[in-house]
Amino acid sequence: MKFICSTLMLLLIMGDTFAQSKPKPKQEKPPTTSEMEKMIKEAQQELNNLDPETKKMMDRMGVKVPDMKQVKKNAVGISDKHLAAAWEDENRIVPARNESRIASISQKVNDATIAGYLHAVQKKIAGQLPPEVKSTCDKVISYFKLNAKNSSEAGNMANAIWIAGKATLALYVMGSICVDDPQNTDNLSNYAAMLSMHTAQHLAIPILNNLNKKFPGNSTLLNNLGQAWFGLGDISKAEKYLDSAIRIYTYNPQANITKAAIEESRGNIAKAVEALKKSMKYAYTLEKEDMLRKHGYKITLKDLRVPFKPGSDPLGLSGFRRPDYPTSISQLKSLKPLWNNFNDDCNSKIAQLVAEKKAVNEKYEKNIRALTVGVTLPVHFKKASLKLEEIIAHYETKLKKLTEQFFITTEELEKIEKSHKRAAPEADCSAHEAAENEFLRQYNETKKAYDDQALETFRHYYNDMAYWSQFTSLDKDQFDLVLLEFQEGW
Repeated sequence: MKFICSTLMLLLIMGDTFAQSKPKPKQEKPPTTSEMEKMIKEAQQELNNLDPETKKMMDRMGVKVPDMKQVKKNAVGISDKHLAAAWEDENRIVPARNESRIASISQKVNDATIAGYLHAVQKKIAGQLPPEVKSTCDKVISYFKLNAKNSSEAGNMANAIWIAGKATLALYVMGSICVDDPQNTDNLSNYAAMLSMHTAQHLAIPILNNLNKKFPGNSTLLNNLGQAWFGLGDISKAEKYLDSAIRIYTYNPQANITKAAIEESRGNIAKAVEALKKSMKYAYTLEKEDMLRKHGYKITLKDLRVPFKPGSDPLGLSGFRRPDYPTSISQLKSLKPLWNNFNDDCNSKIAQLVAEKKAVNEKYEKNIRALTVGVTLPVHFKKASLKLEEIIAHYETKLKKLTEQFFITTEELEKIEKSHKRAAPEADCSAHEAAENEFLRQYNETKKAYDDQALETFRHYYNDMAYWSQFTSLDKDQFDLVLLEFQEGW
């Protein structure tokens, strides 16, 4: 049953696009032909009112003014019935049942016939490829045959092509690999997934049925079957397989998002929300958050699994030690050089961190400017962002209390200074020393208590912020800047 891991890896990379139909908001009733003609007429009037300068600017920007006469001509002959059908199809939450494709599903695929079936499917796909595309595919297949050690390695290469965005090439190449070795269940399962993603669910189902008989109770196969039947519009069969997959793995991302679409199509919004929340628990996407927002639900940190347990001191700040606070004149004399060295070390470290920050920042800005494509957010960006929001809110309260304690401590220190009773001038040295020792003890014990509290608060704050920032940073340079900033602050 080695194929389970391979298929699961591929489907996780594919993400939730496996759901063949994405839920769309319900729309009002479709326009009639007369309403369409009215809209065209109004649009024509708007275009006629454009001033010449605006038209020239649009033309320079590559925005062509449409020929509304042609638009109207194209609209002639479209009946209200056709418009209504097109409108319904566009706004459908679940696919319409495809009777012809369902009827074409082969019921005779087993271990004895799988080779012939794969050959027939591959021949069918080859017939639909443009000659130049097929030529490229054949070259890739030849390369794989020369360089891959076995069909498993060749299958991994085909998966890599899929991940790289060359879906049609990956499908044809994987089909060829499966034809050569129809016993490799890893490749068969991935090939079926690729077929479903190419809206060829009717061709994928016989392969999945055969695998499901051999490996019953596998949540990945059950989900794939559910997705395939969903794509064909057989919601009853789809739900049977999806429910089975969810029973085995409650938070199955693909099964739950498709289940949400089914429940929404029935008007069961509460059940749709619950399914979406399960889908998002281990696999957040912005699309899922938007779906939940559409249903009036705002996600919180508890809706997302955060599989990280931060260390108690990721920045290593607990190893940072101040000298003791003097509580007597003799301690003051011995500790003063240590404090001088400590302050010099702090200033030296700050200067070093500032220089490092400057160098890293220049490198980071250079890399950002060099980017020619959009930035991809880190995998756990949303989870970590919510956690950072929670941390900031938590420490806002703690820092407010710390500020209040600062003013209280300041008043206490002022009182200690004012109430400081020095020994009489004629008193002996031991009396003067005892008076000063008592002052030092009261003053520095009070100050140390506050300083310890403040440093402990900031140590936890900096460590928590630094830990979670690694999951929101776009690259190592940005994260290094965050670390340097917190280290300088400390």
